[in-house]
Amino acid sequence: MQWYKNLYVSENAKEKQSKIISNIRKNKLQYDIFVLTLAINGKDLIDIYPVYELKQEYYKKKDMFVIGIAKGKDEAISLVEEIVMDVYNETGSCDIKKYLTKN
Repeated sequence: MQWYKNLYVSENAKEKQSKIISNIRKNKLQYDIFVLTLAINGKDLIDIYPVYELKQEYYKKKDMFVIGIAKGKDEAISLVEEIVMDVYNETGSCDIKKYLTKN
C-alpha cells in the first residue's frame, strides 16, 4: 500500500489522522473509517473502501495508492468531490491518477 504525500483527510478524521493511519498500516479493524484510493481497475477514477474490507486477502495482494481517509461514508463522498474539483481546477481535466502521482 502506497500513500499520497499530501493525503486528503476529511474534517472528522483530521483529529485522529495519525492513529487512523497507524491502525490501517497495522491492519487493525476500524469502523466508520474509509480510505480513498486510485481505482485499482484502471478504468474508474477513485475507489472508496471501508477499512474493514481491506482485511480481505484480495486487497492485501493489490498495490493500492491511498489518496485520502475519511470518517463516515458521507465524508468520503465529499472528499472525492473535493479531489476531483482540485484536480480539475489545477489541470482542466479529470486525470486524477496522472496529477496525484506527479505531485
